[in-house]
Amino acid sequence: MTMELIFIYGPPGVGKLTVANVLSSITGYQVFHNHIAIDLVKPVYGYGNKKSEDLIMAVNLSAIAVAVAKDSSIIFTYARPNDSRFIKNAVDLVESGGGRARFVQLKCDPAYLHMRIASRKGTRYSKITDIDGLRRFSRIHGPFRRIASMPGISVDTSKLSAAQTAARIAKALRLKAKSR
Repeated sequence: MTMELIFIYGPPGVGKLTVANVLSSITGYQVFHNHIAIDLVKPVYGYGNKKSEDLIMAVNLSAIAVAVAKDSSIIFTYARPNDSRFIKNAVDLVESGGGRARFVQLKCDPAYLHMRIASRKGTRYSKITDIDGLRRFSRIHGPFRRIASMPGISVDTSKLSAAQTAARIAKALRLKAKSR
């Protein structure tokens, strides 16, 4: 089996982690979502500064390196498609180990996205929970667009459940269901 990195990206609130967890239950791939690294680094170095960004990148790349070394496919979630340095490093790491990176853009009608963000109450991770936070994130990290340099698929989650979205991804990428 060739190690795969399923790289799910899109704006906050689009359903990346929820879809990743459902896709994991279909494929058996482990989920490593970006908030693991953020929540690890934030209490020590804060967030949004060079030191914290560099450490978050190092944690994420280390997790991917372990998956490559163990030939273990993973699903990774990310909200910053303009971070070309991290994306290139992740792809290079996977490909140097004989694996392949597959990209999935999740997008959503802005009205649905605003509704999802506004309906977030408590969350286990450091997630954006209001529209102003979403706007700040977008100003800092740029518009949410497709990663042009990486081929992949795009799924609009506006009217789809997480199960429907995950099923579409599994079918489009021809991901095998895990053995029961």
